[in-house]
Parts: sequence; structure tokens; C-alpha cells
Amino acid sequence: MKPHSAVFAALVVGVLAASLPGARPVLAEDTRELVEVAPDIRDRFLEEMRQDLVNLDAVITAIAEDDLELAARIAERRIGLGHMRIMRMEEMGAPDEKIAAAIKDMRQMAEELGTDMPKEMARRGMEGGRGVGRFMPQELVAIGQLFHKTAYPLADAARAADADPSAENYRKLFVALSDMTNSCLGCHEVFRVK
Repeated sequence: MKPHSAVFAALVVGVLAASLPGARPVLAEDTRELVEVAPDIRDRFLEEMRQDLVNLDAVITAIAEDDLELAARIAERRIGLGHMRIMRMEEMGAPDEKIAAAIKDMRQMAEELGTDMPKEMARRGMEGGRGVGRFMPQELVAIGQLFHKTAYPLADAARAADADPSAENYRKLFVALSDMTNSCLGCHEVFRVK
């Protein structure tokens, strides 16, 4: 038997075996909380989640390429709180100083308002975000806020490792990156959107 024929035969046998009744693993019931929203909101929400993943990948790529200032800028400007506002400012040609001031304001507000930022903003009569979070359950929004807040320690850690590339600073950077990905995982383990 020719080598190619043997590989083909093995593939056919594998596909046939996998198609037999009982050959596939039974998936556990999905017990995550179902969040039902209008289809257009769901589509926008899922698009935002995919964009968050693209941005997270860009942060990881920048770290891998040892461009830690770029990793910090992506974290602050594409993932941090108010990232849509920051992107609009960039599109309108706002100077870096003005963008940095807006980021500083968002960071300060996040620290002042604590972990339940949307509720506290509403209590104070402040306008919340303009994203799809306003259509989601408060618990999901709170986890989402935690994700966006992880951008700031990550940016700080990236800049610290850039200034002093010590093993300790890189450890802090990877802890901050892990905190960010764990916030993603935490939300995806609890909620599903339909």
C-alpha cells in the first residue's frame, strides 16, 4: 500500500468510527444563565466581544514582540473603560494629551465608583456607557466593567516592564494579563447570550 493510501484509509476509518452511534461524546447541558435580548442587540454584543478578543490578541502580540508601550496603549485605548469614546477622539484627531486626560478621568472615576460602577453612576444621575451593556443584566454588566478595568493594571505593568525589564516586572505583567483573561473566562462561564 502506498503511504498516501494508508493515510487516506486511516482517515476514512477514523471518520466512520466517529460517525457510529455512541461514538461522539455527549455534551453536558449548558447551565449558564441565558441572556435573551433582541437580535440586533445580540449581534452588536457578540461583535463587541469579538472585537475585545481582537484587541486582547493585539495586546498579547505586542507583548510577544516586546513592544510594551504599544501593549499599554492598546489596553488603555481599546479595552479600558470608555474605549469607544477614546476611539472617537482618535478618529477626530484629538491630541494625545487630551486622550491621556480622558483615560486618566476614566481611571479615576472607576476607582471612585468601585466595582458596581453602572449602578453607582445611575445613583449619581450620571449617564452610563453607550454600548450594549445598557441592555444587559446588571450582573453581566458588572463583570464586563471588571474586564474593562483590568486594562489599567495591565497598561501600568507593561510600562513598568518596559522601563525596567526585570523578572519581577514581567511577572507582574503576566499576572495582569492573566487577570484580564480570567475576567473573560468568568463571564463566559456564567452567561450565554441568545
